[in-house]
Amino acid sequence: MNISNAYKMYRVILELKDIVLAVYPGKVSLNEFFVLQHISFNPDGCTQYELAKAMRLNTSRINASVKKLVTDEMVTIEQIDEDSARVKKRVAVTEQGQALIDEYHVRSNKLYQKALENLGYTDDEQQEQKKAEFEKSLTAMFISID
Repeated sequence: MNISNAYKMYRVILELKDIVLAVYPGKVSLNEFFVLQHISFNPDGCTQYELAKAMRLNTSRINASVKKLVTDEMVTIEQIDEDSARVKKRVAVTEQGQALIDEYHVRSNKLYQKALENLGYTDDEQQEQKKAEFEKSLTAMFISID
């Protein structure tokens, strides 16, 4: 049976969602999880505006996700630049949030490694090369969309 590429991408998303649900201690949407993940890639944290811009979401959607993550103790918010007329808040990942992200990466990397093995790339050097090519391709794709 032939399967569309869109369906294959959907199945990958379902696999990732299963991993997220396995590591997250409560109910969470993929959007909320990816907000947490994006924050975790910024060691000094980031503002909600920066999050909205990077994730191509409106600020009200980001604000709702951040509130949920604060309630779940995955992130903290601190006010910065008190001299400014606008209130700026920096969002940073807590230790609990980072531990969850780390566990997600362990599990998702196993899934990724299995996919490479299914393609016939069995040694570590081949896998690292293909992983680098794949990540470069993804980056180029997202740059061309912006």
